[in-house]
Amino acid sequence: ADFTAPTTICTGEPSLALSSLLDPGSTPGGNWQLDGQTTTTLNPATLSPGNHQLSYTATLGDCTLTSMGSFAVQAAPEAGTTTALTLCADAPTPIDLSQQLSGADANGSWVNPPGNPGAVLINGQFTPGGPGEYQLLYIVPGQGNCDPDTASLVITVDPVPVASLPATAVIDCFDPTVNLESPAQGGNILYTWFVNGNPLLDNNLPSLLVSEAGSYRLEVLDQSTGCSASSTTEVSSQIADITFDVATEPATCQDPNAGSISILNASGGTGPYLVSLNEGPFSETSTLTGLEPGAYTIRVQDAAGCEATAATQLPTPAVPSITLSVQPTEIVMGEVVTVRLNNLNSPLSTITWDPAPVGCDSCLQWQDKPVLNTTYSVTVTDELGCTATATADLIVRTEVNIFFPNALSPNGDGANDHFTIYDGGVVELVEALRIFDRWGNLIFERQDMATNDPSQGWDGTLAGEAVNPGVYLYQAEIRLTNGELRQFTGSVTVIH
Repeated sequence: ADFTAPTTICTGEPSLALSSLLDPGSTPGGNWQLDGQTTTTLNPATLSPGNHQLSYTATLGDCTLTSMGSFAVQAAPEAGTTTALTLCADAPTPIDLSQQLSGADANGSWVNPPGNPGAVLINGQFTPGGPGEYQLLYIVPGQGNCDPDTASLVITVDPVPVASLPATAVIDCFDPTVNLESPAQGGNILYTWFVNGNPLLDNNLPSLLVSEAGSYRLEVLDQSTGCSASSTTEVSSQIADITFDVATEPATCQDPNAGSISILNASGGTGPYLVSLNEGPFSETSTLTGLEPGAYTIRVQDAAGCEATAATQLPTPAVPSITLSVQPTEIVMGEVVTVRLNNLNSPLSTITWDPAPVGCDSCLQWQDKPVLNTTYSVTVTDELGCTATATADLIVRTEVNIFFPNALSPNGDGANDHFTIYDGGVVELVEALRIFDRWGNLIFERQDMATNDPSQGWDGTLAGEAVNPGVYLYQAEIRLTNGELRQFTGSVTVIH
């Protein structure tokens, strides 16, 4: 009843009849038990890795004999199954091959066999060398009685159709359209255009004529493989509404052909700006000179060919028509007159007065208080450089009107408390005021004082004490506004 059990078997080995293990001369037909279960065959695929017990019992006559044995089961390498992969040439790489493998032992390794030109395989990460079909192997090494196991993975890389547009394009007034075109391709190709994200229908062509700014995207789809590509052009427009200002400088009376036109503040387009006068050639000159009076047409063109037009006129120079008036024409010294320039026909650029008004050189009207007969003169220059002069005469009569008080009551009641000199504007300065008592003694003197100011007059005191009531004499030296120095004397009565 003896048998010889195998030392080690692999789960991948074929089944065998246990009777084939009996030693020569052993009694056949006995009972086999594997791990306590009766059986007649040994199927490695049904056994778990590890040690297993095998016994054989045979009966001969009255004798029953049992033999025991053990063996080890080793798991067979498993390379698993693969899922074929088809992708487009622009798919992200490298490819993690483990995602295409299931049921495999982790101790295997991927192999890139010959015939995959340009492909790169590093640590299970595969990068194709371009469109084509690639076959890769996953090999799990054998151990002991177990042979290696291998799985094959096929990766198909389909070519990507071509979509090639310029990154940018410009439309302007010289070329208001631009043709966006990608190379045409044969096969089952579908072209789809998008403008600012919105699809254009009925345009299955690799080209598009564009007349507006925007974002233009072409999507190219190979309907046989599902691979696609896209390309985008940002179209900008330099078509603009040009604006500009015109400043004119008319010819002068001295030079009637010295007019000029200046182009200012050109904007809205792309510089530099060119200028054309009366349909002449364009130039970079922004100021056109040596022009005679007349009508002119100006065109301004920007770098993109966009234009704007304006018309202007250079007037013919004319001498200003002016008159000068003085009201009234005769006054008493100290009175005020109004001097007025009457401009009848043109704007003025300069006004020159003689005599000149104080603080108002360019006034058309001003007031004066002359002290002598005066001839007023004004010379004007208009915007065209033409000049004119006008004059007007004024007669000033000298009538001095100065008031001296004849009584003084310095009692602090606010009425007649001071001896004050008053005038109507004919006095420039009181150079000296002196007060004498009736014996001729000087009791008050003040120099360089103003009129019409009680605080500067005599307050009826001597050395801080009120003088006695009575009659006092005054003497005043007064310079008039016309420069004349006059002497005034009189008396004032002090009353308490």
